[in-house]
Amino acid sequence: MRLRPLALGLLAMLTVVLSTARPGVAQSSPADRLVFNDQELFLSGGNVAWVNFARDIGPGRTRLSTFETIFEELNAHGGNAMRLWLHTTGATTPAWDGATVVGPGAGAIDDLRAILDAAWEHEIGLVLCLWSFDMLRISNGPTVTDRAFALLTDPTLTQTYVDNALTPMVEAVAGHPALVAWEIFNEPEGMSHEFGWAFNRHVAMEDIQRFVNMTAGAIHRADANALVTNGAWSFRSLTDTPVTLAAKRGSALTTAEVSQLQRGLSAKYAHPFSPEEARSFYETLSRSAAINYYTDERLVAAGGDELGVLDFYSVHYYEWGGTELSPFHHDYATWGLDKPLVVAEFFMGSGSDPDPDAVYGVPQEDLYPTLLERGYAGALAWQWYNYPNSAEGVINWPRILASTQRLYDQHRGAVDVQPGLRIASFQAEPTGIELGASATLSWRVSAASTVTLDGLPVDSVGTQTVRPDQTTTYTLEAVGLADTTSAQVTVSVLDPNQVNRAWRQPAVASSVETCCGVDATAHLAFDGDLSTRWSSAWHPDEADATPDDEWIYVDLGALLDIERVVLQWEAAYGLAYDLEVSFDGRLWTPVHEERAGDGGTDEIRFDEPATARYLRLHGLRRGTEWGFSLWEFEVYGTASARRPPAIALVAPVEGAIVQPGSDVTLRPAATDDDGRIAQVDLYIGSVRVSTQRTPPYTFTWRSVPPGDFALKAVAIDDDGLAVSTPPIQVFARPPVPFMRYEAEAATLAGDVSVEREAAGSSGTGYLFLRDSGTLTFTDVTVDTAGLYLLMLRYYLPFGYKAQYLNVNGERVAELGFDGPTNQWLTRGAQVALRAGPNTIQLEKYWGWMYVDYLGLGLEAVNVSTGPEPLLPTTTSLGESFPNPFASSATIPFTVATPGHVRVDVFDLTGRRVATLVDEVRTPGRHEVRFDARHLASGVYVSRLQTDTVQLTRPLLLVR
Repeated sequence: MRLRPLALGLLAMLTVVLSTARPGVAQSSPADRLVFNDQELFLSGGNVAWVNFARDIGPGRTRLSTFETIFEELNAHGGNAMRLWLHTTGATTPAWDGATVVGPGAGAIDDLRAILDAAWEHEIGLVLCLWSFDMLRISNGPTVTDRAFALLTDPTLTQTYVDNALTPMVEAVAGHPALVAWEIFNEPEGMSHEFGWAFNRHVAMEDIQRFVNMTAGAIHRADANALVTNGAWSFRSLTDTPVTLAAKRGSALTTAEVSQLQRGLSAKYAHPFSPEEARSFYETLSRSAAINYYTDERLVAAGGDELGVLDFYSVHYYEWGGTELSPFHHDYATWGLDKPLVVAEFFMGSGSDPDPDAVYGVPQEDLYPTLLERGYAGALAWQWYNYPNSAEGVINWPRILASTQRLYDQHRGAVDVQPGLRIASFQAEPTGIELGASATLSWRVSAASTVTLDGLPVDSVGTQTVRPDQTTTYTLEAVGLADTTSAQVTVSVLDPNQVNRAWRQPAVASSVETCCGVDATAHLAFDGDLSTRWSSAWHPDEADATPDDEWIYVDLGALLDIERVVLQWEAAYGLAYDLEVSFDGRLWTPVHEERAGDGGTDEIRFDEPATARYLRLHGLRRGTEWGFSLWEFEVYGTASARRPPAIALVAPVEGAIVQPGSDVTLRPAATDDDGRIAQVDLYIGSVRVSTQRTPPYTFTWRSVPPGDFALKAVAIDDDGLAVSTPPIQVFARPPVPFMRYEAEAATLAGDVSVEREAAGSSGTGYLFLRDSGTLTFTDVTVDTAGLYLLMLRYYLPFGYKAQYLNVNGERVAELGFDGPTNQWLTRGAQVALRAGPNTIQLEKYWGWMYVDYLGLGLEAVNVSTGPEPLLPTTTSLGESFPNPFASSATIPFTVATPGHVRVDVFDLTGRRVATLVDEVRTPGRHEVRFDARHLASGVYVSRLQTDTVQLTRPLLLVR
């Protein structure tokens, strides 16, 4: 539930109050608790840290569905708090004019409110961390680090941030019930002269103290009830109590100790620490004197603001600190602090200690209870939300959930948030069904002693599938200690011909109106809401060269015999348009023509049902100066008994590179479940080059000319139904000079090994990419920006594989590698490179293949005459993992261009069982969790739909 402004106002009484003393404010809670939601609580949770690093608020689209998944999982395991990073580097927010901050950033406050709303819906509080040491990470480039350096060192520029960004943000969310505290920095010591790391630029600790003082004072003025903290790197910068590391100097560490230290540091700081860097890190740690840089006196002395002090302390601990700096081995009182202390980052036993399941003898399952029993005020283990990728997710996130559950079971009173009795949500999906179909009821209730659904006891959070044989109203009742509340939903049983088959189905449009308020995206024509609309682009600012030639289509999810279509036009209607049907979303057949449209409501009835899975409105002429605009696009019909054929192009493989003048064999595979294949047509580009009527339907293309070609095959069955393969791109290039980058010379990370038995490889060996890891080719230099032919020589010992391709830090594609096993092959693709040095990275998606070299043509492709670039305009739907799965799976997908994205899951009957994403997403790689705990075992299908692409993949649920 998204809390509306009025609701937030009513909830303002549930504000966070001060838990420690600062000038003029009395102490109000013990040292081992913080006051949050008017309760004295021990913070128990983890670090959401980020979903999209440094981009979770501000320009772009916040991935609320992922945040909701995180918060829901933590709440279900008894957790109550998480730590979220906001600006982080300053690359996205705040808004800058040179080194001067001019605002919070477009959409930053709205995004922050939305995340807080989602957290509170699941009774999770957030510690909002503003900045990280990453703001001076050298790899960010001079634009980011120069202005961040100026912000930290120049008080005048700091004040622009306070006035124009920080204060508006604090005022906007003051009193939000999910707000635990503001945190100024994440480990600022990492960018200091005194402690700083080699991959960062450095400022003085005095600059950091002044910045903390100025921003903490501003927060306290903007919200008198706000709590402020700061995330210290270790007790070395947070205590005046003498602490001496018993371990060796960095120069005396053994090779094994250095290796263990490297692994822990590299995992934490996303930087491949060399042995020398690891030794230097430890040397600095062992020599530095312990001092609390964040006492009231020292902060006020640095910045002069009496209100610029902390309300509680936060510390991080990693196992390179040994037992001497461990909160798990020392009581809170050891450190001589005058304010509560939250341990806000630590590994769940998988750090530098050789024992992966313990922290120097403390078992991972005892870490949370140990901190509570030793007098600390919170335990937030380290995790950015990338489960189940890498150790962060495979180890830490599941252990965090198990630990918060253990703490909840043992000390419920210390961690249980009591928000008050309410039914947060109760809904049916869908609300109208045909006889024999099902709807899913879902609900979430807080602070209830009992919950009943139509009089029968149910859990406070749950779902139930219903199959009413007549229109039925369901009642959910919640009973608290002194109150009762209820809610109702109705599921209508309709005649099959009254069921709108297009309702909330995936939709794609040729263009979207973005000029005039809320983007009029395609899915808004299928949401059942007559106040929302799709409109095509028409405004000059949208640079649409053909505003009269536009289309929108819907994927009906299953093959239907369509009997009627209802188009409810907005004022901007279609004067001339066609209705077209398709079985595959690629081949379209007209079934209705309109040449004198007059707007209003068009109801088209077919004398004979039009069989299709996809239905498209193809606009040919606008009726007004604006675009084509629909309030709703409705489709009515029943399931069809007809079945189209199936076809795949087996050879050549995607990205094949062939010599001009050679022969290429096109080899399709076609089947028909309810009849026979009448013919298979083979195309090169848009030209049909062969029609085959008997198996094996192959065609040999003789003497291939130079060029880049798109090949496809079309199957037509004995019922006249036709389907097409997606186009396969083939590069016919003469031998031209290219730069070769041997894979064994790349920078390697993860489970990648150099194999020296180089039979058939081009250099001294090749790489074996297994179950994790990356190959990074740096300094791939070109003189001119443009599209270049990339060649990857590979070997498949285990059959088809797919890997991620990253260019200059951005994921641009999921590359498939196909072809015969146990022989060296070459795969081509086009990549957009900038002039000068570039970084190209092959990252494990499936892994388990060999890589010999990366080749790059020395001349850019002529964009004006060449083919459409394969990259970076590739949108893909990845294989879910795990697959098969028992209760939940993660579905990865990549978006090439910004736009509306929808990810759904269907069962084999075509019934949608979940909508996981339904919003605008920015380019790049995304992930979404699919929770199938309420579903039966079986095969399901995930489907990704954008404005230009529709993709599906199977998932296997096994109980």
